[in-house]
Formats: sequence, structure tokens, C-alpha cells
Amino acid sequence: MIKEREIAIDIIQEFEELLERHNIDIPDKDREGEESEAHIFGTTYYNLEDEIVEILRKDKDELTKVMEEKMEIIKEDKNGLG
Repeated sequence: MIKEREIAIDIIQEFEELLERHNIDIPDKDREGEESEAHIFGTTYYNLEDEIVEILRKDKDELTKVMEEKMEIIKEDKNGLG
């Protein structure tokens, strides 16, 4: 769970750098006009982070299922040969 969140933060950081290069701020109701506010800020940031984590978890779950199915096939083949 923590790993997915760390990856999500890394992904958002890449977008932050892109927005920085183009001097773009994503609008958010939490903005107060402070210079220190990130380009992706407040509720927008946390919603995006949660959505990325959900995508990563879904993909991880699907990959795990595929790998388990392949391992079962390998076990069946191995047992059939023995």
C-alpha cells in the first residue's frame, strides 16, 4: 500500500515539473494565492494521488491474478509429467 502511494507521488512530481516549465497552475478551491503553492495543489492534488494509487493497485491485482494462473498451469504441467 505504501509503495503505490510513493509511486503516485513520484508521478505527480513529474507533472509538477512539466507544469513548472510551462508556468501553469491547476485551479483549486483551496488556493490562497501564495507563491509557495504547488502547481497541483490542495484537494486536486490529493484526489489525483488517490486516483493514481487506485490505478496502481488495480493493475497490481490484475498482474498478481495472471501470475497466479500461470503458476497453476506450470504446477499442473509439472504434475502431469511426473
